[in-house]
Amino acid sequence: MNSGIDSRDTLIDILKEKYEYENKRKQTLDDSLNLPVSLLSFLTAGAFIFLTDTNDKWMSLASVVGKWVLLIALLITTTISFVNLYVVFFGLRREYSSFPDSDQVHDSYLNLIERHYEVDDEQLKEQYLISDLKEYSIIWYKDCNRQNIIANDKRNDAFFRARMWLGISMIIGILVLLFICIYKIHYGKQTNITTTTTAAS
Repeated sequence: MNSGIDSRDTLIDILKEKYEYENKRKQTLDDSLNLPVSLLSFLTAGAFIFLTDTNDKWMSLASVVGKWVLLIALLITTTISFVNLYVVFFGLRREYSSFPDSDQVHDSYLNLIERHYEVDDEQLKEQYLISDLKEYSIIWYKDCNRQNIIANDKRNDAFFRARMWLGISMIIGILVLLFICIYKIHYGKQTNITTTTTAAS
């Protein structure tokens, strides 16, 4: 009898550690969103500047096509990143399970007392109550852990996809920056040529 009780105590400790571990995973995912959101804001602002600060007038057809290809690719990748980050931060948070609140635990305890009401031996009744409460605890922890593992794994997969697409967006953003630099140099040359031609005439 004692070995059974001891083994369940050990099982409860293990399940509790797993429960706390999954809660830490959840908190880590919550805390890791600040940087990706900031990068997305930066990329969105860059796309807006790219759209409004480049003039197609001085561009060749290939440059115009390249500009819009880069812009559309940047918008697509940042949108995919945003959707995955939304899933991480909002979409799956309700799938978590938590240990029952105090009222539910107390109600379960009262039900157990009622179940063992006819037991005359108070010591034996107390042993039954402790044994049943341990069984309840094992079930509660097991159910919470199963649900929280699923939720954390889904959020982690979505966060991985968000980081992957964000990395692709950063590469495209660098290409956009190079494009703007080349455009500014070319635009400056065209402006100088126009100014020189106007002055000469």
